[in-house]
Amino acid sequence: MAPKSPLITVAKTLPLAAALAAPAAALSTSPLVAAWDRGAGACEMRPIVQSAPPDTAALAATRSTQGWKGLWEARIEHFEKVASTGLRVRPFYGIDADGGIVSDVHVAVGPLKGWVSASGYMLPVPNKVGEVDLFFDDFWVAGDAAEPRASPSDEESNVIDKLIRDVGRLSFFEGIARFPVDYFQDDMVAFRFTAFDSQIVARRAPDGARPQRVEGI
Repeated sequence: MAPKSPLITVAKTLPLAAALAAPAAALSTSPLVAAWDRGAGACEMRPIVQSAPPDTAALAATRSTQGWKGLWEARIEHFEKVASTGLRVRPFYGIDADGGIVSDVHVAVGPLKGWVSASGYMLPVPNKVGEVDLFFDDFWVAGDAAEPRASPSDEESNVIDKLIRDVGRLSFFEGIARFPVDYFQDDMVAFRFTAFDSQIVARRAPDGARPQRVEGI
């Protein structure tokens, strides 16, 4: 069988690249970016996402992980709804071009503060454009340091590390983290955690940025 022409490969990737790089329409992007910049939470941004016209860039983004590369800071509706308990979180997701993902969430509730982390990978949902699956298979925590720690190796892991990893793996199951993606423009993404009917909005941080602690504690 003759090898595929590089021109054919390039031609097939052009529509995806063009969709991911397409300039944002003012009606669909400006309100969401402005809301983020003024500090709005996911609850406030949800109707903005819902009222935006269909986003072809979001559909294209769910076909490949390449456009997701970077560190994303998220605002999550279901955490905001329980803010009256004193719980405060600041989630970050680091994603590489191959779909590898590291989730680092700084958590603060009363005097208790620390990092909750997980790693795994992101994949497009087969035969279902517009959704992505997240699979996590490693879990760990850290104290209230300036930055999260990396996943401990087997040699570095103590009893607590091993317990958290085992409990995390037992608790996570396929399909629990399937997200319809509604928006993917201007270094922002909006998707839904359907299990909790929760809106999640995330913004890509500048190159070189690192996860940060909850502010004002």
